[in-house]
Amino acid sequence: MGQNSEKKKIKQTGYLISAVGIIISNIGLVKNWPYTPLIVLITMYFLAGSLWFPVLIKPFYILFHKLYEILLKEKNIGSNDS
Repeated sequence: MGQNSEKKKIKQTGYLISAVGIIISNIGLVKNWPYTPLIVLITMYFLAGSLWFPVLIKPFYILFHKLYEILLKEKNIGSNDS
């Protein structure tokens, strides 16, 4: 059960990054940004990873999870100082 739970969290992270990528790429289409195709490719990478290959997203999930923990610790340290 633990492995399925972790896989679900990894997929949810991929969906979240894909959603942000879709929004940014749509803005890029409207604004005619020259690097919009690159944003679309990165978005499709995360979307494909979310749907079929979670192992593609796992390194990014670990990175974002560690960054989140660091930011959370700093916030708790800052609130304890007050």
